Amino acid sequence: MPPRKSGAVAPVRSHAVRGLGTAFAICTFVVAAACDRGAGTPTGIDAPPPEIGAFVTGEAAAALSADGTFPYAGPTHQREDPIISPERAGEQALGYVRAFGQFFHRSWEKEAGRRIDLRGLRVHPRVFYAESPYGRFPDGPIAPGYRKGFGPYYLVTLTDGRSPVLLVGVSAFNTDVYVNERGLVMTPQDGGNEFVSWGVPVDTAEYVVMTPERAVARLGLRTGARVTTPPHLVQMSVFHHPVLAAWRLTLDRPIRVRAAGGGWQRETRDVYLNGRGHYMVPADEQPLGHTERFLTTSWSSQNRETIEATVPIIRGSAVEWVTVTPDSISVVEREG
Repeated sequence: MPPRKSGAVAPVRSHAVRGLGTAFAICTFVVAAACDRGAGTPTGIDAPPPEIGAFVTGEAAAALSADGTFPYAGPTHQREDPIISPERAGEQALGYVRAFGQFFHRSWEKEAGRRIDLRGLRVHPRVFYAESPYGRFPDGPIAPGYRKGFGPYYLVTLTDGRSPVLLVGVSAFNTDVYVNERGLVMTPQDGGNEFVSWGVPVDTAEYVVMTPERAVARLGLRTGARVTTPPHLVQMSVFHHPVLAAWRLTLDRPIRVRAAGGGWQRETRDVYLNGRGHYMVPADEQPLGHTERFLTTSWSSQNRETIEATVPIIRGSAVEWVTVTPDSISVVEREG
């Protein structure tokens, strides 16, 4: 199921494929992780929030609204670059579908496994901010689309009034994007990575737009531990589509996790859970930055001039991951 981006002819964010400068224009990405099976049977974004009072404590418990949901969680890192609001991200997502839906409609329907009426779509009120692990993009004559590809995204769910239909990743750096009087999104000529999109499958065992409440409930039921701080959505790396962002869940006690392939285990208080129902923890070793050769501002189909630069990784963030299975507290205590 290939997510896509749209915008002017520009370098695009590469997901699961190395070499950001190798794909151009309106492109298709191969997301290997999105083709795996076995996410269980999670519940969608429109379902009533699960009762999670027994699985939260401290700041997380205090943050719960009267309706049992967590309020909007914005950036966790202070950034020099201005970002758009979640409301503006929703407007841009609709404008993107109106402008580019004619190109992607069939692919969206194939991914979703259903017919999609683009005219009746609406923005779901819950828009999630997916933080990027990367710091400020380096200065220099680098094609400007890369900055958005390494930055944070909003995940905007578009529904048909009954269920989620499309998931649109909107760059939080889209301050140079606007929606015109016809409701069509307008992107800068030298831009790129403004949007990525995906048709949400009917089969909810394939993927679900995971809410923070559902993430807390799943981990709490599995382990018996309680979440201490409001969940935050985190992107895995520049090589993973924003759709695969995971909720960071900090627990009130360490739990034991085992690598999915066996032979590795550790105790941790931080577990990450994505919409495919996969639990992850950061790998033991993490790079300090991402270095590669980027196309320059003077690039064209005839000029492939590149420049080497390093994008820093924010301290405490991760880009290398291990898929794990969490043990319940009772199992750990019994074996201890």
